[in-house]
Amino acid sequence: MKQTTLLNHLNRPTQGVPSYVKLEEAFYPQNATVDSWFYTGNHKADGIYISFLLHFIEMDSENGRVIKTCFSVTDHLTGEYVANDTVITAKDNIFTQDGQLTIQSDTYKAVGNLNEIRLTGQFEQSSIDLVLKPQGAVINNGGSGYYPIVMNIKENTHFSIPYMAMTGNITLNGKSHAVSGNCWLDRQYQDFTLGFTGGEPVHPGAWAWLGIAMEDGTAISIWDYPIDGINYTFASLVFANGRQAVIEIDSITKNAKEIWVSPQTGRRYPTHWVVNIPEFDIALDINANPKGQEIVASYETMHKYEGSSAVVGVIKGKAVEGHCMIELSGPWL
Repeated sequence: MKQTTLLNHLNRPTQGVPSYVKLEEAFYPQNATVDSWFYTGNHKADGIYISFLLHFIEMDSENGRVIKTCFSVTDHLTGEYVANDTVITAKDNIFTQDGQLTIQSDTYKAVGNLNEIRLTGQFEQSSIDLVLKPQGAVINNGGSGYYPIVMNIKENTHFSIPYMAMTGNITLNGKSHAVSGNCWLDRQYQDFTLGFTGGEPVHPGAWAWLGIAMEDGTAISIWDYPIDGINYTFASLVFANGRQAVIEIDSITKNAKEIWVSPQTGRRYPTHWVVNIPEFDIALDINANPKGQEIVASYETMHKYEGSSAVVGVIKGKAVEGHCMIELSGPWL
């Protein structure tokens, strides 16, 4: 798949919705209620299919600003999975120096800018040491990169870089793999009133999000969530040539199936999803394997599902494969 550089796409005149996001500024902290950097990548070659998640959230708490970090590593062939969630104070652990953003939390760290980012982290016998270099185009989710999600979050800025060249090492349960694959960066920041009950943040609502990167250069970010009793489902797409589209689609949660019940939290999560976007001749089948990929959070109200998943399907009459992250947050089923 041929990809032009990120900066070339930034300089490309848009003929669609003007971007709300000033990318060079938006990568850095915005002092918002919630500031989120979400990295998920995978390597699929030579009999290895392994993936990771590293998610930093700087957020308010009753004791001041904290960094909440989610980490997981998944082997899609053996079914092995490990996950960890930590919370530490944000003071002195997130800063910018000489254009380099540093976020660090316990054994996890991200350092870099939009030219190159290095991720490191370790939990027990599982770790990552990766270098990411953005390629391809940016998705301005919702068209402009600014839209409400769920009832309480009216001011939400969101962009995605779905194609980042990823090299380095991923270790799972003591077994290390040299990897060369793709990573997705999802960047959001939101301003809203975050309430607390008994020291726990009150979750703003339930949502499903799918980040899909196909091998033909088609990337799709899908949201499905209710606001005031109305369900909203839309897909933000970017194609290999950098062109974007946003379209309403049928609810993906209605036909989601193969429910997995968490033995730790009792929460129920669908693990098999179908995405149809007939306007672009897209039909995709998404399966989480293994099914049990829950992040048991430090805050009980923030348990969530982050299902690293294989994708097969058809785009414009051609068989395609890809990778997806399924995020299910809030009260489910």
